[in-house]
Amino acid sequence: MAAKKAQITTLTAEDFEVDLSRSGLKGSPTKVSRTFVPVRRKGGRMIDEGSAEASAKKLTALLNEAGIV
Repeated sequence: MAAKKAQITTLTAEDFEVDLSRSGLKGSPTKVSRTFVPVRRKGGRMIDEGSAEASAKKLTALLNEAGIV
């Protein structure tokens, strides 16, 4: 209820002593040269052994067989 009655103060960039040419997109030292969407791979394997514990044991066994763990 207190949050509903709270007075919210709105601050803008002019309220701070900030050089606006050094902030935001124009002021960022990082430049993105390109972006891409990763290729979605199909496949995978569902493990449902009836319980979380049994599924975890099956997953651990499969990872051990594959030499990952």
